[in-house]
Amino acid sequence: MYCPKCGFENEGGRATCVLCGLALSGTASEANIYAQADKSQTSGLAIASLVLGIACIVWGPLTAIPGLILGIISIVKIKRSRGLLKGRPFAIVGIIISAIPIVLFGMFILWFAYHLSSGMKLSARKPEAILKAGRLAKLPQSATDIKAEGWNSIFTGEDYLMFCATPEDIEKFIAESPSIKDTKPEIFSSDKMYLPYYEPNDFTDDADWDAYFRHKYFHTHKGQPKWYNIEIRLKGRRYEIPSFEHHNWGSVIINDETNTVYINVIWS
Repeated sequence: MYCPKCGFENEGGRATCVLCGLALSGTASEANIYAQADKSQTSGLAIASLVLGIACIVWGPLTAIPGLILGIISIVKIKRSRGLLKGRPFAIVGIIISAIPIVLFGMFILWFAYHLSSGMKLSARKPEAILKAGRLAKLPQSATDIKAEGWNSIFTGEDYLMFCATPEDIEKFIAESPSIKDTKPEIFSSDKMYLPYYEPNDFTDDADWDAYFRHKYFHTHKGQPKWYNIEIRLKGRRYEIPSFEHHNWGSVIINDETNTVYINVIWS
């Protein structure tokens, strides 16, 4: 027996509806119950699904998910009500509108997961693009052994460039680079080296500590190319590339013993 109020199908002979509690006539026929019922009503769940679907324009999946669920439930109840409930078009529209941001959000999650899994994976770069991003001069004419690689994730990335050139061309490169030409470099020598960072766990006296703090250290990570060897033990310098509108900063490191230039540009 179908409840004339909510449309729920009750077992025959029940005195009240299991779902909404409406008093039912145990002896009355189904036709008599329908005859006593009020005119068909619009499903509140269908209207709620439509409202939540519209709200997801602002709130996204927060209202889209319940809007989709209520729309499906309302269609099932409308179908079972045998005409006592209406509003199927509202439910269908609510389902469609709610499904759009859910699908888009799912696509974003897949895209995010893909880029997260491929983060710091090195790939080839164009030297000209790295120099432009770092606001640096063009490659010197004498540049040889040119290497360029980089990695990127969703929000950030790093590019690396290396080349060798004559001392004269290196000085010209520095003088013609807008981002560093007026920057005072940090100088390295045998007294102050530029070394990979390590933990000073085995130092036993003050001399060891003095030697440790006399030098400067840099950190390495898996996103750096193997050829990016910026260690300096005899003679070299490091220029800081300032950020431009909070983007594209980094460094230019020159090993003056080997006349090799290492460039690192970070973007976000």
